[in-house]
Formats: sequence, structure tokens, C-alpha cells
Amino acid sequence: MFGFEIPLAYQIVAGVAGGSAGLYASWKLAKDAIFWTPYQFEAVIERGGKFHRSAKSKKLPNIKIPYYDTVRATVDMKKQTLPLEVDIRTKAPERTLVTLPVTIMYYVQDSGKAHYTFTDLKQALEAVISNSIMTNASKMSIDDLYESRDTVKDALVGEISAKMQSYGLRLDDVLVQSPKLSDDVKRYFDDVVASQRRREIAVNDAEAYKTKAVVEGEAAGMGQARQRKEYAVGIAEVMKIYENANLSPEQAMALMVITNGQEAIREAANGKGSVIMGTVSPTEIADAMQKTISTIMALRPAANANSKLAGAVPEVAPGKAA
Repeated sequence: MFGFEIPLAYQIVAGVAGGSAGLYASWKLAKDAIFWTPYQFEAVIERGGKFHRSAKSKKLPNIKIPYYDTVRATVDMKKQTLPLEVDIRTKAPERTLVTLPVTIMYYVQDSGKAHYTFTDLKQALEAVISNSIMTNASKMSIDDLYESRDTVKDALVGEISAKMQSYGLRLDDVLVQSPKLSDDVKRYFDDVVASQRRREIAVNDAEAYKTKAVVEGEAAGMGQARQRKEYAVGIAEVMKIYENANLSPEQAMALMVITNGQEAIREAANGKGSVIMGTVSPTEIADAMQKTISTIMALRPAANANSKLAGAVPEVAPGKAA
């Protein structure tokens, strides 16, 4: 064709070179077409710059079209945890700032959505979850946060579960831990608890004192009633003795008044340094005695009427003083 012949040696070299290039090109195409997906991961495949499919992990290699399909990312499909510490302010009247630790456990359900929805998926989850926790926990007191953590959990699950599904995620579990209090708040609640305990102790002491006073009052009333009964029985016996001695009731009463007065003066005089001031005029003594007798005799008809109705001096019930 060109008027000359290519030497055989050159033809051999050209053939070998062309074959090597073909082999290299074939190897390069095979290398670009075959890829492996790690265990429990999914590869996000783009075709023509758009999401095409997700390639799961399997025993055989995955296939893609060289120079047309691209492995854009590999997404972890294992269970993932997202620990958060959300600062919230409790409801009035406490309005105390506390930190509520929460851990979210979730799976990636759709690797395509999970990869393309947000630039930073975990940062977006933190914002959504923190907002939900602050909305619900701010309606509770500190005691509610300790005792009703399941309420926070249920509200959080109800709000973020549907949102996470739209991001290609599946919520697995929510762990709400005890709130963390600052040192000042801890001291405040320790003082409140101590004050409540002191109040309970004071109430118990007051109840015990009240019970003791009631019991002692009942015992004193019973003792006074018995004492008055014995005194009345003694007077009745003395009056019978005076009647048997042919003394009129007025004479018997006068004798008793004089006798009791002398005994009272004698007992008072037995004390050390005692000075007895009294009436010494016979006329004044007789007038005082006459007034006492008149008063007692005036009360006697009523006492006789009550005695006839009762028939005898009644027994005084415990706790009821005469």
C-alpha cells in the first residue's frame, strides 16, 4: 500500500503491544464493573449523576456499568446509638434548669433516603429530638421527670418515629435516664427533703403528746371522781354517827365544819416558817359557821332528790370526771 513492507519483527512487536493494550483495557473495565460491599453495609449507586439503586452485601461481587455507574457512598446498616443531653427548664413554680440524658437507638431502613436527605444526618436528628424533648419535658416537674420517665419516652416515640421513617430510618428504642441537677439545685432539694422530714417528726411528736395528755387527763378525771365519791361516802358515814348521838343535822354540820377547820389549820401550821392569818373573834367564827351551814342545808333537798332517783352513788365511768 505504501510501497514498502513492514518488517516481520515490527509486525510481531506491534501485535504484542496491541494485545497487551487490549488485555489492560479489559482488566480495567472488569475492575470498574465489579465491586464489593462490606458486611452490614449498603452501597449507594448513582447512574448519570442521580440515585439509581442500593447494593447490599452478598457473597458474590456486585456489578455496575463502568464510567456510567458510580459508588457514591457506603451506609452503615447496623444498629446505631445517638446519646444526647438536653437542657430543659421544668414547669412553674420550680422553673429549674436540668439536664436530661436521652439515648436514641435506630436502624437505617432506606440507605438512599438516609444518604440524600441531610448533609449531616446525626446533627439533624439531634435537633429534632432535642426540640421534642424540650416541648414535652418542660410541662413536667422535677419529681415527674424522676418518676414518669416513661411519659417522656412515649411522647418522644410518638413524635419522632414518623419523622425518622421519612428520613429512611427506623426507631428501635428510646432510653430516658434520670435528670442531672446542678449542685445548687441538689442542695435546694436536700434542704426541702430535710424540712419535710423535720415536719413529719414534729407532727408525730405532737400526736404522741396529745395522746399522752388525753390518757393522763382521763386518769386524773377517774382519780378525782373516786376521791369525791370516797369523800361523799365518808361524810354520809359521819352524819349517821352524829344522828345516832342524837345530834340534829345543823349541830352535826357545825361540828364537822369546826373539826375540818381545825384540821386544816393544824396541817398548814406543820410547814416550816408558816404563818396562819385567820379570824379569832368568836362572833365572826360563829357567823362564818352559820353561813356555811345555811349554804349546805340549802343544797341538801336537791342532793336528797338526786339520791332518791339514783338509789345510790353511781360508779363514775372511766374518762368522765364528776
